[in-house]
Amino acid sequence: MNRDWFNVTDEEIERVKSYIIDTTKGYYYNDFNKCDGSYMLEDWDVLYKIEKLIQKEYQWVDWNTYVEQRCVILNNYFENKYPLDRIKKNLNILTGYLRSYQPKIGVYCGSFNPFHIGHLDVLKQAENVFDKVIIARGVNDNKNNISFDSYEYFPKSLQYHQIENYAGLLSEYLKNFKYPVTLIRGLRNGHDLLDETNLRTWLNLDNVVYFVCDKKYEHVSSSSIRSLRDKYPTLVREYIVK
Repeated sequence: MNRDWFNVTDEEIERVKSYIIDTTKGYYYNDFNKCDGSYMLEDWDVLYKIEKLIQKEYQWVDWNTYVEQRCVILNNYFENKYPLDRIKKNLNILTGYLRSYQPKIGVYCGSFNPFHIGHLDVLKQAENVFDKVIIARGVNDNKNNISFDSYEYFPKSLQYHQIENYAGLLSEYLKNFKYPVTLIRGLRNGHDLLDETNLRTWLNLDNVVYFVCDKKYEHVSSSSIRSLRDKYPTLVREYIVK
């Protein structure tokens, strides 16, 4: 990119560089960050809305890790940097909220091989209900799973979600979370509901929420896509999430 397009001086460029370098070293007190931190002077309702947006932006991070690191950043950013009583008060309120708040977290489990538009429809519905949805890909020997050692085969559009892989019983996997979670399952029709009812009974699953996909997607399944995509790739392309 041509720097002349922006009509900036060498001194201004070096100042921006120094601001960026400061953030990597934990130094936060400069002109740029003073402006960025002005929202801490707002009333609680504004702070709350901003914090919810930040949580969405970092939903790929585990909740406990997010709370811990977010509080560290807030304290490093504002504590002893902005001596205003109003900011200190809001800082205490915000960090207290983060440490005490229990978000509604759903875990959307499936083989997702591949992740198709029916899955996406269920995910979008769930995100309107939950604060955060974790996508968990399970190894299912009956569905010819690929290796899940990397995210190579998962849609890039979902890269900012928390994505986990698991093997074994779903009920055992859910016990690994250190905070309350709700299992999310998608349904296409009555047959799926019967299967899910049996699964819930076998695994003794208590906290489950079902979302019915849009009727226009009820014919879409991962197994159908896999059986058709080698010979008829153009036919199934529109159903696979990129």
